[in-house]
Amino acid sequence: MTLALLLPNMALYISFSFLYWLHFIPSSSTPTLPTHAVWSDSLYFINKKANVLQNIDNCRNYDIFLRKLEGFDIGKHSFINIVHIGDSHIQADFFTAEVRSRLQQIYGNAGRGFFFPCGLANSNTPHNIHLSYTGTWNSCKTTQQSENCSTGLSGYVATTTDERASIKITINNINKNNHSIKIIKVYCDTRANNQFSIALLAAGIIYNPTIQHDEYWGFELPTSVQTFELFWKKQNTFQTEFSLLGISLESKQKGLFYHSVGQNGATFASVSRNASFSTHLQSLYPDIVIVSLGTNDAATKILNLAKIEESILLLLNKIRSVAPEAVIVLTTPNDTYYQQQSNTNIPKMVSIIKNIAYEQGCLVWDFYEVMGGRASIVEWQMYQLADKDRIHLSPKGYRLQGELFYEALQDIF
Repeated sequence: MTLALLLPNMALYISFSFLYWLHFIPSSSTPTLPTHAVWSDSLYFINKKANVLQNIDNCRNYDIFLRKLEGFDIGKHSFINIVHIGDSHIQADFFTAEVRSRLQQIYGNAGRGFFFPCGLANSNTPHNIHLSYTGTWNSCKTTQQSENCSTGLSGYVATTTDERASIKITINNINKNNHSIKIIKVYCDTRANNQFSIALLAAGIIYNPTIQHDEYWGFELPTSVQTFELFWKKQNTFQTEFSLLGISLESKQKGLFYHSVGQNGATFASVSRNASFSTHLQSLYPDIVIVSLGTNDAATKILNLAKIEESILLLLNKIRSVAPEAVIVLTTPNDTYYQQQSNTNIPKMVSIIKNIAYEQGCLVWDFYEVMGGRASIVEWQMYQLADKDRIHLSPKGYRLQGELFYEALQDIF
C-alpha cells in the first residue's frame, strides 16, 4: 500500500498510482471472466447501447477528417495522426495500447509514437517500454504547482548535468503489432546553447542527428531496430546540461500514429500549464485529439464547476490554436470512489464535459455510462477489471476499455 493512501488529497493519491497493479490481488470469489474476445458482449453491467461517439452531426472538422481518410485510402496522405492526452489512466498505456494495436492492424503501423520515459521522473514508464539509464537525473512535472519548470507535452522534464549519462530504450512488442523503429525523435530545446550534444547507439553503430526541428533532434536509421541508447557529449564549456522532454518512435512506413500522452495526477488545468504543450502538439500534426481527464479534478469535497469549465475551455482553445483542423474527442472519467465511498462529483464532471463537448463542437465518448454508471466500479472490481482502490482499472480492465473505445471509434472511421 502506498503512502498516498494516508493522504486526504486524492489527487496526490493518483500521482502515486503507478504502484496500483503491484497490489492487485484477485479474490478467490472473483467471478470467472469470459474470453477476451467476448468481454464486452458478456459482462452484464456494460451498457453497449451507450458505446457510441456522441455529437457527430455537430462535430467541428469532421468533414475535414473524412477527406483525410479518403486521401489516405488513395495514397494522397501517408499518415493518420491521433494524439491521446490524459492522466494516470493513460500514462501506463494499457488502454491506449489496445486502441493503437487495433487501429494499426487496419490502417498500418507508422510507429509507437510519442512517450516520456517516466522512470527518469521516478514514475512509471509505459508498460510496453523498457527503460534503463545511467547518471543522475533531476525531474519536475506540472502537477506540482509550486515547481517552476519547463515541461513538454507529457508534463514531465528530466535534466542531467552528467555528461556521462545515458538512456537505453527497448520497445516491448507485447501487443499484436510489431513496432520497428527507423526514426527516433528526441524532444528537447534544440536552440539552447547550454544543452549537451546528443548521439545515438543502435546495432553497434553510433549516429549523430540527421534531423533538426525546433522541438527535437531526429535520427534516421538505415535498418529497423527495437533497442537503442542515447548518450551525450560535452563539446564546449557552454554546454552544461541536457533536458529531455519526450521521445517519438517511427517506423518510416505509411500508417497510423496513436500518440499516448498521460501524466499521473493530471487535471485539465495542469495539462494547460505544460510549457511546450502547444509547440509539441503542433509537431505531431494531429488529425484527432482525444482528451481523457476529469478523475483528478473530481477528487475533491467541493467541485468548483465554474473553475472546471474554465479549465476545460482553456485546454480546448490551446489545442485549436495549433491544430485548428483537428477533431477533438472528450471522454468522460470512469466511476470512482473518493474517501472510501462513491464519488458523487463524477456524475457532475460527466455532465460538464458533455455539455462543453456539445457547445464546442467536440465528439464525446461517455465511458462513465458505458461502464455501467454510478457504483459500477464495484462490479468491475468483482470481475478483476478494476483495482481495489476503486479509482483505477486493472490492466485487463484498461484493455477492455480500449476494446470498447475502438468499437466506438468505428462511428467516424
